[in-house]
Amino acid sequence: MNTMQKTRATQFANLCRALAATFLVAAASTPALELTPLAGSAAATSLADKSAKEALAQLAAEKEFDVAVRDSLLAAQRYPALKDVNRPAPQGKATVVFGIGRDGKVTDAAVVESSRNRQLDEAALAIVRKAPHSPIPVEAIGETSRRYLVTIDFRYNTNP
Repeated sequence: MNTMQKTRATQFANLCRALAATFLVAAASTPALELTPLAGSAAATSLADKSAKEALAQLAAEKEFDVAVRDSLLAAQRYPALKDVNRPAPQGKATVVFGIGRDGKVTDAAVVESSRNRQLDEAALAIVRKAPHSPIPVEAIGETSRRYLVTIDFRYNTNP
């Protein structure tokens, strides 16, 4: 593959990543969840060294894995139990950055933007840590870990 082909493959891969970068899902009875895969520099380099067909296959595998991560977070998300039912339910957005290792386990998680409510921040961390993630298909993706940024919008809804 010549330099021009590598440049085009890299530009195409970056465009595909940008188009598929953010998923927004909101349900009536659960917090809204916004998931953004954080692209690794090693992955971008490996895409440049592949043919367009191989790069597309890798991007498809990455998107499939990212959708699976989003789905597992959606299944795990819950509004935290209210400590005092006589007080208004806390609301806010908590943003968490986390990594998933090759085995599918969360390697680290940290709140990077607080909801300004400790209970909601802890609930966001619990959602990320307790969600069951699949092992990373290293052969298809070419990465041994993935990093994500997730924003969970906690809105307490008393209506069914």
